[in-house]
Amino acid sequence: MQQHPITNTNIKMRIVPFILLLFLLGLSVNTQAQTKVKTKTMALDLENALQLAGANNLTIKAYQLKHEEAIAQHKSAKEWWYPTIQAGIRLHQLNGAVMNGDGRFFTNVDRQNVWGGIGANLELDLGNGIFSAAAAKQKIAATQMATKAAKNETILAVVHQYYDLQSEQMKNFALQQLKEQSEEMAAQLEVQVDVGLGYKSDWLLAKSNISHQHIAIKKSEGELYAKSAKLAQLLNMKDGVQLFIADTALVPVELVDESKIDAMVIGNHPAYKSTQLQLDVVKAERNVIGKGLLLPTLSLGVSNAIFGDIFSPTDIEFQTMDPLYNTFQINGSIMWRLPLNNLFGAGDRRLYDAKMTLYENQLQQIQTQLGSEINAAYAQLIAAREQIEIAKEGMAFAKEAIEQSIERQKMRTAQAFEVFQAQEYFIRSQMDYFDAVNQYNKAQYSLYLAMGNDL
Repeated sequence: MQQHPITNTNIKMRIVPFILLLFLLGLSVNTQAQTKVKTKTMALDLENALQLAGANNLTIKAYQLKHEEAIAQHKSAKEWWYPTIQAGIRLHQLNGAVMNGDGRFFTNVDRQNVWGGIGANLELDLGNGIFSAAAAKQKIAATQMATKAAKNETILAVVHQYYDLQSEQMKNFALQQLKEQSEEMAAQLEVQVDVGLGYKSDWLLAKSNISHQHIAIKKSEGELYAKSAKLAQLLNMKDGVQLFIADTALVPVELVDESKIDAMVIGNHPAYKSTQLQLDVVKAERNVIGKGLLLPTLSLGVSNAIFGDIFSPTDIEFQTMDPLYNTFQINGSIMWRLPLNNLFGAGDRRLYDAKMTLYENQLQQIQTQLGSEINAAYAQLIAAREQIEIAKEGMAFAKEAIEQSIERQKMRTAQAFEVFQAQEYFIRSQMDYFDAVNQYNKAQYSLYLAMGNDL
């Protein structure tokens, strides 16, 4: 949609960037002088706003940290087959009785030994290790998609607030321009009254109209500060920064190919994908107590050490060997472990089944929600498009009415209130146009993201 011709007329709807910058800076300085609060100002366009949202927003950062945590968990899960290395010294001392291999007991035993060396132990729980690693890998994809979904939602909120602020900024500037025109007209009426060519009531009516416009400007300024603060909060800006929009023309944007709306696939949306991947994570975790029970646990232990008695005297009759000698040993096993609670109790299986049912329910909810969002955004887009055309037509009528009223007033064939009324209709049509474009642009972005696209 192109900018309409009225924006290039002498009504000054197209704002000169330098004038707008001076106006906003003056607005900020004036407020600082009144409140005695130091406020930083910052110009912002949509591209910068989107970049700041992706880099600074705390919600997005939280999801990014969850994604990094999932990566670390996957790395840890993949290390399930690593052996444990051990090295050191072990001492043994026994005083008293000991049982022989044939069941007899020896009493008054006094023995000791020392073991010193290195070894490695490896225990492979194949069922838990394989399926836990697979679940951890799925979780990386799930958190990545959840991060994308959260980023899109946050950026959409930033876009909406950006256009709200820009629309209010355009309204404020239009009110300022109207007030300037009214002041010029009031000054002309005052001159006419002074020379006896006009009525004082017309001049008083003009002054009253200026006061009304001044109040409208102050209300708009309050809205500007509130919307700027909300946008700064979304962008995680501190120190009370006052934002103003550097884009000097509020025009409709076109993002969505409306011919593809009916062919939209819900499964491509990041929120849907994230939930589907979370379901896959639970399924992989459930395999630990399902298919994992069919896989054995492998154990292997290897050690090499010096072993012997270095404490007993070497001259006693039974000490016929060296105090220490090298000892190497290997121990291995393969075992199937079948927890009876998983075989008969089924509590863990029911827990995982309940989680899967919950995610399946969430998928249905997301599908319904996305369908509703698409329909609502498209309806808003169509309605806003019609409002834009109506507002453009209304501005054209009001512009012509103002021009004719001013000419009639110069010829003293129209009363001042007729000009004021024409101005009121024109500013009202301007506000309608700004609101319509604001709603149209927000609907474009909402529909664009609801269809599964990324910003």
